[in-house]
Amino acid sequence: MTSRSDSSGVLIDTCVWIDFLRGRETRQTQILEILLENGDAYCCDVILVELCFGAKDRAQFRQYQKNFSEMPFLTLPKNWTTETASMGLALRKSGHRPFLADLMIAQTAIFHKTHFLTCDRDFQPFKKLFDLKILGL
Repeated sequence: MTSRSDSSGVLIDTCVWIDFLRGRETRQTQILEILLENGDAYCCDVILVELCFGAKDRAQFRQYQKNFSEMPFLTLPKNWTTETASMGLALRKSGHRPFLADLMIAQTAIFHKTHFLTCDRDFQPFKKLFDLKILGL
């Protein structure tokens, strides 16, 4: 995996990858195709785990590992535990119940100052409270 720290690419959410891998044509998968052509589609730890966890068998698991290891890859910041917990607390205080995986994915995009392509409306509060740069919604 190529670790990245610049903000020229776009972190692609698990839901968009799933639609893309299943051949579903959506506005988000059309954007993803362009990003892939330009080398601007990023993956991260949590998204790779979610994709591999959803593999139907060992062969698909290995294929995901191979394909996604060749992409630009964003990692969580060193202080992700306290930052992510703080983010979760703020979201809960504002009436939202975020998933831990979503907190970690959002933290990755925010830390790397990259855009985030998703079709998951659960990320809307992150945009409002933390200026997550969401594409696709």
